[in-house]
Amino acid sequence: MNQKLKKQNKIKRLIFLILILLPIALFSQIKITGKITESNSRPIELAEAIVLTKDSIAEKSSFSNEKGYFQIEVKSGSYILQIRQIGKSTYTRNLTVDKDIDMGDIQLIEEEKQLQQVVVTAKKKLIERKVDRLVFNVENSVAASGGDALDALKVAPGIRVQNETVSMIGKSGIGLMVDDRLIQLSGDDLVNYLKSISSDNIKSIEIITTPPAKYDAEGNSGLINIKLKRPKNDSWNVTLRNTMKQATYFSDIMGANFSFQKKKISFLADIGFNKSKTIYENDITYNYPSSFWNVYLHNVNNTAFITPTIIFNYKVTDKTTLGVQYIGTTNKPTIYDYSNSIVTNKETGDLENIYTSNGNSKIDYSRSSLNVNGVTKLNEKGKLMTFDLDYLTYKNNKINPFNSIILDQENNVILDNYVINKGNLEIKNYAGKIDFIIPSHFANYEYGGKLSFINTNSAVNLLFYDNIANEDVLNQETQFDYQENTQAIYFSANKKIKKWEFKVGLRFENTQTKGAVFSENITNRKNYSKFFPTLFTTFTVNENNSFSFSLNRRINRPGYDYVNPARRYSSINSYVFGNPFLQPSFVYNAEIKHSYKSIFTSSASYTIGKNNISQINIPQLDNTQTATWENYADYNRVNLDESINFDFNKRWSTVSSIYFYYVEYKSHIPEIEATGSGAGGGFETRHTFTANKAKTFFIEGAYWYDFQSMSMQVKKAPASSLDISFKYFYLDKKLQLTLLFTNILKSDRVTMSYTSNNIDQSFRQYYDTQSIRLSLLYKFGSNKIGVKQRKLGNQEEIQRVN
Repeated sequence: MNQKLKKQNKIKRLIFLILILLPIALFSQIKITGKITESNSRPIELAEAIVLTKDSIAEKSSFSNEKGYFQIEVKSGSYILQIRQIGKSTYTRNLTVDKDIDMGDIQLIEEEKQLQQVVVTAKKKLIERKVDRLVFNVENSVAASGGDALDALKVAPGIRVQNETVSMIGKSGIGLMVDDRLIQLSGDDLVNYLKSISSDNIKSIEIITTPPAKYDAEGNSGLINIKLKRPKNDSWNVTLRNTMKQATYFSDIMGANFSFQKKKISFLADIGFNKSKTIYENDITYNYPSSFWNVYLHNVNNTAFITPTIIFNYKVTDKTTLGVQYIGTTNKPTIYDYSNSIVTNKETGDLENIYTSNGNSKIDYSRSSLNVNGVTKLNEKGKLMTFDLDYLTYKNNKINPFNSIILDQENNVILDNYVINKGNLEIKNYAGKIDFIIPSHFANYEYGGKLSFINTNSAVNLLFYDNIANEDVLNQETQFDYQENTQAIYFSANKKIKKWEFKVGLRFENTQTKGAVFSENITNRKNYSKFFPTLFTTFTVNENNSFSFSLNRRINRPGYDYVNPARRYSSINSYVFGNPFLQPSFVYNAEIKHSYKSIFTSSASYTIGKNNISQINIPQLDNTQTATWENYADYNRVNLDESINFDFNKRWSTVSSIYFYYVEYKSHIPEIEATGSGAGGGFETRHTFTANKAKTFFIEGAYWYDFQSMSMQVKKAPASSLDISFKYFYLDKKLQLTLLFTNILKSDRVTMSYTSNNIDQSFRQYYDTQSIRLSLLYKFGSNKIGVKQRKLGNQEEIQRVN
């Protein structure tokens, strides 16, 4: 009994001691801040500020951001502050720290002769892991060169692009951003937009599995942020590029880029042209009660993109910078569609009917986005305000005429219809947001808000004409207008306590939607207000080991085409239509990670999904194939992932990972089995070799393999892809040549099967991914200050002021 009391007393003392020491720990952190500049007061980015003990042991360090500011938190005591640039100490000062210290402007002065000689070409890392995201440096990738944004996403770690759908491996539902701005497009419109962005204009891709509260809550699995390149300081550059691609057909992509930065002005202009021809094939089977259908689809897509981009920034004062960004796209593709369906009797095996259709679709679409942004420094301690005003307009006018014929077993024509599908779509989005960054002694805070207004107007005209009877069979018009308005506010706080770092946030989004079908006099309204909490914490055990844990809630709102009830026919007996009563889906994510020396990263996550959205194929007993979108299931998913980012030596490095998942679901709709479970997994490995001492020749090989899997009742066969690429630099690296072989084994085919409405169906799809791509890129220009040419391995480790 006495031992039990002693044990209880020890526990009480321990709790008391924690309660006493915790406030001391919380308030004992003291901040050292400052701004690092050149002799002409120009801010220096990526200078390293290091705090050392009296024994010259590094205590903490930080890198200056693009404004030259740095911030370091330490305990009270005596230290040595060093400022290093390109690994060289250029400033040293002894400090006695007992309260917050603002060092003001720290000028680094070197002789002009030295400046002209300081050029460092250290290789930037391909993959970098930050606290809340993984950064894929596209400009350092061999395979990403000479393609488009979709090609760059294909080689990004943890991302899978299949069926021209972008997803995080083992997960579903993501949000895509460009320069921190959510792309308000979905489906084919999103794919076409990504194809219009040259991968040579992309600096990096951020994979954010636990987005902070400042970002939109859209995207069940997180966000993918595409960061475009910006002009270098005190320079002008011209880049000319051309890519030739041979898949089933030949494609040609070319473009030019001009960038300029001097004093207060930063300017970039880019024009891209993309003339390509690709195919899509799908072998489909439907197992009806009395008949068996073999369906073959073949599409040929001819595109001709023109994509202008303009970015302009002006430094109004030392504290305020204003910017404008415009990205446009125009395209007038033509698509040849062909389908052939052979119907046989299940009992006799005899041919019953043959369905054929062929047509040529003509599309005229354009997209323009305009952004006005600003950054204002509110004080000298890192307090900032940023704002963004965005306008997006998107137009898509499509006419899809085709002939549909049905033959009997004697090849007699029993139906001959001429069909015209006409569709007009216009989307407008107005958005504005404001953000504040507030450093303080206790913690660093961020808060802000956003307003977004989306208006979608679409009209579909459908005409069926019977060529045998010479009369209209069906003449239908559907006009659908959809509005979605969202108001959001957020708050987050970040705190470091010794080896711990905490970041908590809360985002509130209030959404109103209105969908109106004028032809049927139907109006559907939805209003919902939701909170989206985030929690992220890291614990650094020692210099080799760290742990992190995150919690968040996310939303996946239906795309505009998901809720449009108009029927879109691909043949006389096959059509897709939207569901105006579709609800948003929600997920709750929890993830724990362990990192060893930033080489090995192990992660385990658990996801709860509610009202999951998916397109459901529902074959009818009258042999009609229909598809629509449904909130069809809730699910629980467990993901396990192990990755490695390792340099075997100075010439050979790898980024590899293996993953597994297990999922259980409960269906909401009668067409899908009530409950079920499934599992899957796969691996990917990418190896980069430096082939010569001059570091001008690189070879990269990549292979991924997805095991046979079962998820949400969909069974997928194994799939894989082998890619090999070569990159060579000529003329002092001004000329770059890249040769890429993709899907060499032609094994990247999506083969899947499932049962819907008690009818078994299977699909085998091919998206023309086997290709040879040759790209040339030539750069010329002037960099007046040599020190600005450095490319450090830690260049991405710029710490924000907070």
